[in-house]
Amino acid sequence: MDLHDYLELVDWTGRAIASNKKGSIPEHLPKILDRLGIEKENWLNVMTTYSTGFRRVVGPLNRIQSLCNRLQQKWMCGNITNRILYST
Repeated sequence: MDLHDYLELVDWTGRAIASNKKGSIPEHLPKILDRLGIEKENWLNVMTTYSTGFRRVVGPLNRIQSLCNRLQQKWMCGNITNRILYST
C-alpha cells in the first residue's frame, strides 16, 4: 500500500466511525490533505525523506513560530521541509 492509499484509508475509516466516537471525521469535512492545506505531491515528497527533514514538529511556519515562542526557543529544525510541505 502506498502512502496516498494509506491516507485515503485513514480518512475513510474516520468517516465510517460513529459520530459519537473518538476519531470520527464528519462527512461534510474535505479530505484530510485538503483540510491541512497540503498538496499531495508535496506530502509524498516530504514523507519519503521525513527522517532527514524534520526533527520535532511538522506544520505551517507560523504555527511552529508560535510553538517556539511558547517554549522560549529561537528556532526548530525542519523549517525548510515545512516550507515545502505547506507551500500553498
